[in-house]
Amino acid sequence: MLKLNKKTEYALMALTYLSSKSPLSQTSSREICESLNIPLESTAKILQKLNKNGWLNAIQGPKGGYQLSISLKEKSLVELVDLIEGNCHLVNCSEGNCELMNTCNVATPLKKLDQYLRSFLSSLSLDEILRESSFNPQLKEKII
Repeated sequence: MLKLNKKTEYALMALTYLSSKSPLSQTSSREICESLNIPLESTAKILQKLNKNGWLNAIQGPKGGYQLSISLKEKSLVELVDLIEGNCHLVNCSEGNCELMNTCNVATPLKKLDQYLRSFLSSLSLDEILRESSFNPQLKEKII
């Protein structure tokens, strides 16, 4: 079903880690990876992509590192997935590249489901998802 890939998981882990730091401190990719036990090469590429797209500030030099440049309240899971993985869709037909398009009898309902899920996930900020204390208990019930 709907599953995040490892790159998105690493991005979420790194963003959560960075959000726990003082806003003025810099955190190296090595520190993030060693603290979270995630691979350095993959995570470094993800951090570079987040920096390039304005989610992080990169500070060069021996005491350099990364800082969040956005609030996790401003960004949704869909925005992150779109950035890291490309377009976030539940089914291939939502992107228009399915070999069964001409014969598929569930394309329309699946597209509706895809739009609903994308809209729902867009309405949740990363902060809401990543902070257990701010996660709405009623929302949990809807998900479960």
